[in-house]
Amino acid sequence: MISKIKKKILPEYFEAVRDGRKTFELRKDEDNIQVGDLLILREWDGVKFTGRAIYADVMYVLRNVPQYGLMDGYCIIGIRTLLPCPRLYNPHISNEEQEAE
Repeated sequence: MISKIKKKILPEYFEAVRDGRKTFELRKDEDNIQVGDLLILREWDGVKFTGRAIYADVMYVLRNVPQYGLMDGYCIIGIRTLLPCPRLYNPHISNEEQEAE
């Protein structure tokens, strides 16, 4: 079953993903993310969501390889960016309400 996983992403990384320069995410391995899942990267400025988001297909997940320097409890997610989402989140809704979505 395909899962939709929402994650915060800082503006400088958001831009790199959007431009196609960054095709991976290094994340805590806390969502049981799998190949085929849909990753929704929501831009977070450190205080609030900006309203911008990107959809990405999960193409590869690397985990459990401490011999290559990947710390236990983390994974590297290979992604293929889909179209950037048009104003996915309403800027007039509080961040608490958006976080609950």
